[in-house]
Amino acid sequence: MVQTLSSDDYEQLGRSYYKKKQYEKAVEAFTTAIETSTSATAISSLYDRRAATHDKLENLNAALQDGRDAIRANKQDVRGYLRTASVLEKKNMLDKAVAIYAYGLKHVPVEHRDEFALLQQLHDRMTRKLAPAEAIDPMHILPMELWSMVIEYLSFKHRVKCIRVNRAWKNYITKQPHLWTDLDLSGAQKPVGRKFIRNAINHSNYGVTRAVIHRFQHADVLRNIASACKSLTTIEILSLDLMLSSSIVEMAQCARGLRKVIVSTDMTMDAASQILRFCPHLEHAEFRAIDFFFQDPEWKGPFTNLHTLKIYGMKKNMRTMVQLNLRHLVTQTPLLHTLELRNWNNPADIGLGFDLASVPLKHLTLSDVNMRWMPHLPPTLETLYWQPTSGTDLFIPPDADTNDYPLPKLSSFSLHDAHELRLDDFTTLLGTDDDPPTSTPLTHISLKGHYNRKDLTLFSPAGLFTTSPRLLTPSLHTLSLNTMEVTDDDIEALLTHPVSGLRAVHLASTRVTGASVQMLADALPQLASLNLDLCAGIRGRGAIEYARTKGVAVSYSMVVPSSSGRKVRYA
Repeated sequence: MVQTLSSDDYEQLGRSYYKKKQYEKAVEAFTTAIETSTSATAISSLYDRRAATHDKLENLNAALQDGRDAIRANKQDVRGYLRTASVLEKKNMLDKAVAIYAYGLKHVPVEHRDEFALLQQLHDRMTRKLAPAEAIDPMHILPMELWSMVIEYLSFKHRVKCIRVNRAWKNYITKQPHLWTDLDLSGAQKPVGRKFIRNAINHSNYGVTRAVIHRFQHADVLRNIASACKSLTTIEILSLDLMLSSSIVEMAQCARGLRKVIVSTDMTMDAASQILRFCPHLEHAEFRAIDFFFQDPEWKGPFTNLHTLKIYGMKKNMRTMVQLNLRHLVTQTPLLHTLELRNWNNPADIGLGFDLASVPLKHLTLSDVNMRWMPHLPPTLETLYWQPTSGTDLFIPPDADTNDYPLPKLSSFSLHDAHELRLDDFTTLLGTDDDPPTSTPLTHISLKGHYNRKDLTLFSPAGLFTTSPRLLTPSLHTLSLNTMEVTDDDIEALLTHPVSGLRAVHLASTRVTGASVQMLADALPQLASLNLDLCAGIRGRGAIEYARTKGVAVSYSMVVPSSSGRKVRYA
């Protein structure tokens, strides 16, 4: 009867060969022991022994791999860390050896005092070895003017870290008030305490001009900041745990010199209206998470200095219970040049459109806003982004007077996910060949979505982009047609127009093939960027590489995140 050896027997055999310096046979024995062992602790020890044998054979790569396998098998066993770091030292990879020691200090239990102490000792020795012979404090050798410039270039988070270097650094940084006027807590990884805020205010001599609030929940301290710092002009609230909208309003009441407010945490529309009322000098206001289910705002203006207003509902595609009363608001903002509305689904509020013709707007964004049609727009408009809620089937009222939509200065136009496109809409917005030649040609055009009209063409003589002479000109720099029904024929038709100034073309999720890529690379001398993500018609990478040889940065990926957060590859 054949009697097989156990894993322990092979281990003893390997140790015997090791003592006799028969290292090749020892490696074979330890390998068999690893393959037959079922204990994680034993496997870790076997990897360590085989690593030592490979070390004797001067096969450092194999020894390094076994050392790392020993760590994976049992992270609490100090031998794997010692063996791996020893091999790394022999390979003169000292920085990685330090990293292995540091990794071991995180996983070897402190209760294993002797092993932990040895690991700490070796880590400190290697750290000192990597350090220069004599550490030089830059504060002592640089001119103070240059040293001050270096500190000023650091972020607020890194300035706070510099305080902990030594007493001289702390004394210098804390006695420079101008280094504390921008109280930026956006980099906070843990809750910020009251004491830190009080000290920061003292270091600034109560001269804070900008405060970014994050991971801080003491409303009384924030009110004190707003009251004590008379030069405070900007507040940005990233998070306010356990605080209500009323706390934000109280801050605004105390900081009446505010010129810019950005609130990313949940708040009511009524609170937003109160902030505008209590801050008469406010120029820029952003409310990025308006709660849908609280009382309507009461706009008590006028807001004579407000030039930028951005209002976002909390969730997309959710019915809004609050009425924005935008008609009343815009009549009280005579200097408003930027308006942005997102996630606002209340057709009873602005669903029939509203008149913006009297407001000197330059930039208008309407994203996921439930509107039947586009509002009357001012002739000063330069940028227009419109993404209606799903199901919207009209762009401009069919009975609209073309004089209600004169946009001679429009240079950037984006229309995403509209239910239908009509040639007349583009003619009304952008004009025809009969209009005065003083109108600004467009530099940025973006269309996105799947549209119902199958007979709609893009670049043919009777196509969408030929309705106005302002569309396809040498001034056009960016053209985005993501998810549109674009084919190689469309690209060929595009290149018959004077579009030699194109620098960026986005064709993600379209039906183009490699032929379009080559045509664009050859015909557009200024082309710098090309987006071809999820273009299933591109079968190989030949056309992609050809465009890159022409100096074009090409994005070509067939991987998209799924709804579960996992990546799904289509290729």
